[in-house]
Amino acid sequence: MSVSNSSNSIIRIVNINVLDNPSPITHAFQFEIVFESQKDLPEDLEWRILYVGDHKSMEYDQILDSILVGPISRGTHKFCFQANAPDYTKIPDASILGLTVILLSCYYKSQEFVRVGYYLNVSCNTPWKQYSQIERIIYADKPRITYFPISWWIVCCDPI
Repeated sequence: MSVSNSSNSIIRIVNINVLDNPSPITHAFQFEIVFESQKDLPEDLEWRILYVGDHKSMEYDQILDSILVGPISRGTHKFCFQANAPDYTKIPDASILGLTVILLSCYYKSQEFVRVGYYLNVSCNTPWKQYSQIERIIYADKPRITYFPISWWIVCCDPI
């Protein structure tokens, strides 16, 4: 996946490769992320992976992992972000199979500035009795990328 529209963000995602796809649902999610920074950033970027467990309720959403990357220097950066599969015992059985979403989000100073969403399909060719029989495929060629405006340079002062 190549990305070009960054809505004047200091950080621009250049590419995300979805690794180990398709795979059994018990395997870890793996994303190779390449991004560019137009400026030096003194603080870390926080990256998160969120799995949508049931489209009807956020109650079943799970943050699979969160990592800090930084501080960030001007230029191109590349890293692999891996997160364990969700805890399927916390998702209703009726919601395990079928279409769902995985979200990659990035934050600077606790402000989300980009979100990349992928549809994924979870299926099983036989009546399933074990999670190891179920496969997932992430539709990596059709991500939904949204940039949000944030305050990159928050200045905080003590009142006089």
